[in-house]
Order: sequence, then structure tokens, then C-alpha cells
Amino acid sequence: MNRAFSMLLTVALVGSLMFMGFAGTAAAGVADNGDEQSNTAGVSQSQTVTQEATSSSDGSFAVAVGDDAEANTGSSVTQDTTNTQNTTVEQTNTNFEDLFVLGVGT
Repeated sequence: MNRAFSMLLTVALVGSLMFMGFAGTAAAGVADNGDEQSNTAGVSQSQTVTQEATSSSDGSFAVAVGDDAEANTGSSVTQDTTNTQNTTVEQTNTNFEDLFVLGVGT
């Protein structure tokens, strides 16, 4: 009687360990590896450059004649520059994961 009871407990222990091992393996893996990731990014850029330059010498001229002679004249230069940059970035990350359900006894 003792021997039969010990054999029954051993079979029950091995059977339950096998069932737990199977259930653990099924829960650890995904059946069809359907994990997906989606990444969408949109970049909108614009740049505006305005440049204006004005140069004038007021119609003047200079002439120098002789030793140690000097001639001076004047000029004016004006430059205006405007640079505008606009950037908009929109990014969406989405993760999809399949759910694996093990049905026992169905």
C-alpha cells in the first residue's frame, strides 16, 4: 500500500510539473510574433530671406594733381537683411502587441 501511494504521488508530481512547464512556455512566447511598431513623422519647414542693398556716392568725384596731392570722396552703403525660419515637427509612435491566449479544455 505504501509503495502504491508513493508511486501515485510521484506520477502526480511529475504530471503537475509538466503541465506548469507547458503553461509557462506558452505564456512566455507569442504565437505568430505579431508585434509591430509604427512611427510617423512629418516635418514642415519654411524660410524667407529678404535682402536689400543701397549704395550711393552722391555723384561726387575727386581728382588729385601734383606732388603730395590728396583727393577725397564719399560713398554710402546700406544693407538690410531679414531671415525668418519656421519648423514644425509632428511625430507619433505606436506599439502594437498581439495577445496570445491559451485555451485549455475547449
